[in-house]
Amino acid sequence: MIEQLQTVAIGLQTVPVHSSVCFRNAGKFLNDKGEVSDREEWEKKLKTMFDELLWYAKALKPAREKKD
Repeated sequence: MIEQLQTVAIGLQTVPVHSSVCFRNAGKFLNDKGEVSDREEWEKKLKTMFDELLWYAKALKPAREKKD
């Protein structure tokens, strides 16, 4: 499904970000206290994804400005 959505995103002239964060087993995502389990691991995954998103935003900015 993700590969098909990437094809659609490219057709819409967007750039798919390859790093992703999937929240599987939502019941195990939070502990008994309602806190995020393995918080450090999730923060690492989110940082990787947002760093890549920021890189693309900065890299593509000149092209977006040139297009207008």
